[in-house]
Amino acid sequence: MKKILFAVSALFATFSMAAADVSIGGYGRFGVDYNEANKKLADKDEINLTSRLRLQFDMSAQSDAGVVFSARFRAEANQNDGAAEAASWNGGHFGVSLGAAKLEFGNISGAIDNLPGLNMPTNSVATGVSGLGFFSELHRVNGIDGYSSSGTGTNNGVNFKYSMGPLGLQVSHSGTGADDERTAAHVSFKVSGFTVAVGAQSSDSTNAAGLKDENVIIATLGGDLGFMEAGVGISQNENVGVNGADVDMVRAYGKVPLGAATNLLLWGSDEDDNSKGEGGSFGVDIAHDLGGGVTFVAGFADNSDGHQQADAGIYFNF
Repeated sequence: MKKILFAVSALFATFSMAAADVSIGGYGRFGVDYNEANKKLADKDEINLTSRLRLQFDMSAQSDAGVVFSARFRAEANQNDGAAEAASWNGGHFGVSLGAAKLEFGNISGAIDNLPGLNMPTNSVATGVSGLGFFSELHRVNGIDGYSSSGTGTNNGVNFKYSMGPLGLQVSHSGTGADDERTAAHVSFKVSGFTVAVGAQSSDSTNAAGLKDENVIIATLGGDLGFMEAGVGISQNENVGVNGADVDMVRAYGKVPLGAATNLLLWGSDEDDNSKGEGGSFGVDIAHDLGGGVTFVAGFADNSDGHQQADAGIYFNF
């Protein structure tokens, strides 16, 4: 009798999942990393294991009028710089879309976080298997509305997306109503294999250093040159860090194939920080496709904080 009840329950569960649309996916990465800052700043080992396991659920349902309602949440576990974290669930993300327009709520990825060209075309969107500090990211402000993989995410976030042919538009806003608000927008256009984008964010919020009103303007251009992918971007950042500095930044990258299964990406940046002068970063990322969604990745970065990092490991999708 128990076997019959279990079979009937499983059958109804299958019907329920098919009626909506539930997909499960994610990725894993693991390897070894070297971080010079560990020893200098925190008296930790410079060489450690690094890993991440992400499990993502995407759900959607469509009304009779053709409106699509969607939701997403994740579970993620990380290990970085010798410290491991237990897996945790993040805050919910919701969407309502019709045609070329979509409105998102909750744990949003805002207009600056989604700006084309903000990050680079690598497995980590930065350098190596783990990102190596993400100094290649084309901004220096702390308060960007980014989708949180292991936390609650943005409070009261709303995000509007629109795409039609080569044109893309996004506007986002978040805030608790207690002197903690951010408004951002970007517009992008694709032509002849290239994408040009401009975005800005105005902030009335307290960052990690206790400062307010971080603002940023970013412009990017990137595309396929045939023999390589390339991109360049500039940003102006206001009220950054402990000193409330203004930082002007430029970054360029080039990604070239080394045979059929291997890609090499080189990047460099320059920063003009009015609190500490000129600085810059550069990095190397190499990725070799092992087939079946598995990639070997290695990277090196000399970052503008004065420290070097390197890692190597495996990245796989499922």
